[in-house]
Amino acid sequence: MKNEISLLNPSDVHFPDPAIPVWIHPHWMNAMTEYFGFRAFVLACWRGEHLVALLPLYEKQVFTHRRAVMPMLNYYQPLCLFEIVERPNRAALNQLETTREIAIWLKRYYRRVNICLHPDNYDVRGFTWEGYKASPRYTMYYDPTGTAALFKDEKNALHRAQRQGYQFAEGFIPERFNELLYALYKRKKVDFPIEAKALVGFLSQTHEHGLIRQFNVLKDGVIVSANVVISDRDVVYTWLRASDENELKSGVSVFHSVHLYEILGRQYQSIDMCGANSDSTARFKMGMGGQLKLFFHVRA
Repeated sequence: MKNEISLLNPSDVHFPDPAIPVWIHPHWMNAMTEYFGFRAFVLACWRGEHLVALLPLYEKQVFTHRRAVMPMLNYYQPLCLFEIVERPNRAALNQLETTREIAIWLKRYYRRVNICLHPDNYDVRGFTWEGYKASPRYTMYYDPTGTAALFKDEKNALHRAQRQGYQFAEGFIPERFNELLYALYKRKKVDFPIEAKALVGFLSQTHEHGLIRQFNVLKDGVIVSANVVISDRDVVYTWLRASDENELKSGVSVFHSVHLYEILGRQYQSIDMCGANSDSTARFKMGMGGQLKLFFHVRA
């Protein structure tokens, strides 16, 4: 099999499905370019006249070398594969061969390649057979059709929170979200690697295009916990959350999660809880009813 591969401007991509995944949406990719300085491209792969694959890429120039990089705020880079054949085994083989050709092309074009694939891209043999390293990463999915049984600690935290007079509401106030986020990283004694002005600009632009939403917990009219989510067709990503340190022992995180999953579960088919790669995060999300999902960081 021989495919034709090229890089496109995100605005020039004509997706075969009318619903474009958010990670390839031109408004998302162009905002990443405008506020964070990456060069954004979509790798497009054709077999004859048929588009068979798309992959969002972000590029940095280091001296004279091009590098495909993983932006911090871009959680996934899905390899979208399309097939026109009806037989499942033939379609799977074609997709594997397409993946391998893309892996070869990327190695030739870039000095370094770092890509964080989507959980749907569980078959990474096309990369590993070409010498890439594939490191497993983990996230959690919440099933909105089921009833999650909270762990005992989470139940107790929810009971504490229900006595605090918290309110839950959607409302886009990026400046307050920033305050909570940067305070969180200060507690961790780690500098958040993005300037506050750039982050507010990125959030405002993507919100304007309907790609993100903000859900808040308020106490006495003040936002004490904020969660920015990414809206993507039938799935939503609970992308970034930060809470007031003084409210953590009162159970604000559990209160926030319970109400967030309840409202999102009525609007989306699945909820990606975005991450389970540290002890405390994995424990909390399992306690909230999360189900483990695997995805891969591939690099060469």
